[in-house]
This record gives sequence, structure tokens and C-alpha cells, in this order.
Amino acid sequence: MNPWCDYDGTRCLEQRILYVNALTITSPSGLTTRLQGNDPRFTSTINSNGNEDCYPDRQGYSKCYNGSLLLDWNFTESGNYAVEASMAAQLAPSRNDYLEAGISISATGSPLTAKTRNIASIRSQIQQLYSSLHGSSHDLYSDAVTQVYEIFVAALSNVDQVHSGTFYQCNIGRDGTFYDDNLTKAEIESFRYTLPGEDWWQENWEIRNVFQNEFRSDLYGTKYAWTAVMMYMLSHYDYLHE
Repeated sequence: MNPWCDYDGTRCLEQRILYVNALTITSPSGLTTRLQGNDPRFTSTINSNGNEDCYPDRQGYSKCYNGSLLLDWNFTESGNYAVEASMAAQLAPSRNDYLEAGISISATGSPLTAKTRNIASIRSQIQQLYSSLHGSSHDLYSDAVTQVYEIFVAALSNVDQVHSGTFYQCNIGRDGTFYDDNLTKAEIESFRYTLPGEDWWQENWEIRNVFQNEFRSDLYGTKYAWTAVMMYMLSHYDYLHE
């Protein structure tokens, strides 16, 4: 989630808080399991100060100031599962923005040998990069695609050590057409304005940063991992000498 605290030197005057009320898991056969947010099977991530990001509350929920709640679960049926989270949020009124939260499901085992639908999608994207950047065609599990996929996995496995969940590596200010390419005219006009008598525009940074922060949000490090892939693809001999 995206944390924020209006800190006066001793305490937070305003801050975003996520309340996790419950998690419901429904199996392919219809068996439903509901876990309260303060269930001891949930564990919290630890912040840089060595404290938990989320705390269980006696009223049945967990209170998260940052980070994630983690749950190890043994799925015994094959097929599609439904996972539903019941959550609420405390916002910071002076910020006039929103709280971001997400659900991520990962499987145990090696991502290098597994053959899931998500892995196939990543490999397919690598195929398309080879086609558009190098002008070459490769099978989904060819050596060429596998080599680039291993770069993606290596970057993703290292992301917690070098990445804070925000994609600061991309300097938006250097891209003169970023807003035109990614935002609507109404969105741009919400933060860009011209003062009377001036022939250049200015920007309301607080409003503009809401859009930038959404683009930079990288909770799971996938944008970071794709950066490693693109560095390889764009520095490859076949691309430089196409």
C-alpha cells in the first residue's frame, strides 16, 4: 500500500491506514474458507526500523500502515480459485487523494522451471520484443527467450534489496511528451495552467504528482524487472546493428 504521514516531529497528525477485515478463499468445488484479518496465520512484513507494518486488532481486523500481510496456503484442488478481500481505509483529508492496495498470489517452486499461465504471458511478451526490436522469431521456450526470461527472474528476485515499491528509476521529467502520451487532455489541464500576461504554462505539482505517483507505483517490482530486460534487448548486437 502507499503510506503517508504528516509528521510534526513526534507523531503523525494525519496518515493513511489500511484495515484488512477478512480474506475469503473459494475453491473450484465451492468450498469457502473465511479468515478474519487478525487471524494468526497472517504474518506482516517488517519495516526498516524492525517493526511490523501490520498489527492484528482484537476487533477482528489487521491495521496496516505500510507493507503487506502474508499468508501461506495449501491449495489441494486443481482449477480456478476465487480470492476476495474485505478492506477499508482511513485517508488523509488534507492530501485529497486515495489509498492504494493490491492482492498478489505467488506459488512455491522455481519460476525458472514452472510453466504457469503468467509465466507463459511473460515469455510471450519477450517473444514480441524479439520480433519488434530484433526482427527475429523464437519459440516460447527457445534458448533465446529463456535467456531473457532468466534476466527477468533474476531482477525480480533481487528487487527487495534495491527497490522500495516505487519506480523512481524512470526520470519522467526528461520525457517531454510523457503527459501527452499517457494522460488525457482533461487530466493535463487539471494541473497545467498559464498566468495572465504570460505565454508559458506552469504546473500545480501536488495535483501533477498524483498522476506521476500512479505511474511510478511498482508494488511487486515488475516494472523494475522489465527495465533489466529492456536494457539487455536494446544493448544487444542484433538491435544495435539491425
